[in-house]
Amino acid sequence: MAAATHCALCTHPDPGLTFHHLIPKRVHKRRRFRDLDANTLQSGLWLCRRCHKMVHRSADHLTLATAHRSLDGLLAHPGIGRYAAWARAHPQPHQRPGRAD
Repeated sequence: MAAATHCALCTHPDPGLTFHHLIPKRVHKRRRFRDLDANTLQSGLWLCRRCHKMVHRSADHLTLATAHRSLDGLLAHPGIGRYAAWARAHPQPHQRPGRAD
């Protein structure tokens, strides 16, 4: 799976994106997820650390796996959707114009 260059939630470019499994790995062995194919279990989104932390602070693993297992599902969560809209308008420190990496 090729890494993206922009966060799926805030859409900012970020060289340090992290992979968010839409069905968190911690729930893969639960009965309801055991029969899913490997592609489904390994599907996910590339997120900046700021957005990734917000996703996991907003919902527990089982809720993410059942109710928010797509980009649209994440954005439908009131806290995550509101945060993503805010984050799009506020660049992260490493994204400020003129800063050398």
